[in-house]
Amino acid sequence: MLFTTEPLAELRQGLAGASPDDLADIEVTSSGTGLQWEKLNADLGG
Repeated sequence: MLFTTEPLAELRQGLAGASPDDLADIEVTSSGTGLQWEKLNADLGG
């Protein structure tokens, strides 16, 4: 699990310029250990 105090938008390239609506469109990966923003072509974790 990821614990950080940094803003989520700064964690991965592609999220920094994303709109709040695009950031809200998030899915948990099939493994259950990561997050995916399909519209933004970005993922975090596994």
